[in-house]
Amino acid sequence: MKKKIDLNFPVGIIDVGSNSVRLLLTDGVFFNKNIITTRLGEGLTKSKELTVESIMRTVNAVKTLSDLAKSKGANQVFVFATAAVRQAVNGNKFTSLVKDVTGITVDVVSGDNEAELGIKGALNGEIGGIIDVGGASTEVAYFDGVKTVYKKSLPIGAVKLYTEFGRDKEKIDKFAKETALLYGETIPGNYKAIGGTATTLASIDLNLKVYDSSIVDGHFISIQNLEKIVEKLYSLTPAEIIDNYAIQPQRADIIAGGASVILAVCRQLNLNGITVSEKDNLEGYLYFLQNEKEDI
Repeated sequence: MKKKIDLNFPVGIIDVGSNSVRLLLTDGVFFNKNIITTRLGEGLTKSKELTVESIMRTVNAVKTLSDLAKSKGANQVFVFATAAVRQAVNGNKFTSLVKDVTGITVDVVSGDNEAELGIKGALNGEIGGIIDVGGASTEVAYFDGVKTVYKKSLPIGAVKLYTEFGRDKEKIDKFAKETALLYGETIPGNYKAIGGTATTLASIDLNLKVYDSSIVDGHFISIQNLEKIVEKLYSLTPAEIIDNYAIQPQRADIIAGGASVILAVCRQLNLNGITVSEKDNLEGYLYFLQNEKEDI
C-alpha cells in the first residue's frame, strides 16, 4: 500500500479486478462509479498466466477510465490491482504495460490488504465484518471498533470457479464448502457483503428490472433467500438470467458460482444473512491514501 498522499481533488481511483475494472471519481464529498468488464482472470486457474487478450482488454479499460476521470476534472488518478494480477506469474507484464500506456504505476495489493480495504470502505469505523467475493479471491475480515482482529484471503472467486467447473453446481458447491472451511474460527457478528457478486444478488433478491444502487445499498438477504437464489440461478441459462434480472450480461455466466461462494461462507460463519454494501475497496483505498499508513 502507498503512504499517505496529499490529494488534490477531484481524484480518480481505478480498481483492476479479476472480472471488471472500476473507476471511483470523487471530489471528496460526491462519489461516482463506472465499470468496464474485461475478465482479466479468465483461464488463470489452469495456466497461472494472464492471457495476452485479457491483458490488452484490461489495459485498454484502464486507459479509457483514466482518460474519463481526467476529462471530468481529476487532478490525480491512482490504480490498484487485486487477485488476478498478484496471483499471475506474468502479472508484471500487465503492470508494465499500464505504466507504458498511462504513465500510472499500478499498486498490487496483497490478499490481507484487500481485506483491509473492504473493512475501511464498507464499515466506515463500525464494528462488524465483510465478505468480499471477487473474481479470483474471497476475503473475510472483522473489525472490533479499534482494529481488524481477523482477516483471511483465499484464492476462490466467481471467474476462477467458472474457468475450472463451468456451471456445474455439484462440483462448485463441493469446492466452495471445502474452501470455506479454511476460514476456520471467525468472529461472530454482523457482516456486510461487498463486490459485484453481492450487489447482483441484492438486485435479484429485490427483483429489480433496472439496477438501483440506492436500493441495493443496505439491503439484507436472508440465508433462506440466498439458498433460493442459488438454486434459481443454476436452473437458468446465462441468457435466461439476463432476461430475468438486472444484471450485467458479462456477469451472467459466473454469478451462480459467486453466489455459491457467498452461501458457503455464510454457512461457515453461521450467519442468518448478509447486508449488502455498495461501498467497498474503492472507498477503502481512498481512506488509505488519506491516512498516515505506509502499510496495513
